[in-house]
Amino acid sequence: MSVFKRGNKWQYDFWVDGKRYRGAIPEARVKAQAERAEVTIRDSVYEGIYGKSVDAPKLRDFIAETFLPWAKATSERGCMTCFARVR
Repeated sequence: MSVFKRGNKWQYDFWVDGKRYRGAIPEARVKAQAERAEVTIRDSVYEGIYGKSVDAPKLRDFIAETFLPWAKATSERGCMTCFARVR
C-alpha cells in the first residue's frame, strides 16, 4: 500500500505495468480509509476502467425519453405545440 499524507489530504502513488498512478483521496480522513480507497482505485486499474469517462446521454435522447413525457404529464392545458419543433 502506498498511501501517504500530504498536508491535510491523503495521496496514493503506485505503478502498474510501468505506468504511474497517483492522486489525492480527499474523502479519506484516516489511513485505513485511504488504503481502502487505494485498493478500489488499483482494482479499477486492473479491470481497465480507471480514468474512462462515462458517456453523457445525448440531448435528443434526454428530450425524447425524459422531458417530453414529463411535460405532457404536467402540462395544464395539454398543449404540446410548443414542444413539437423539438422532435
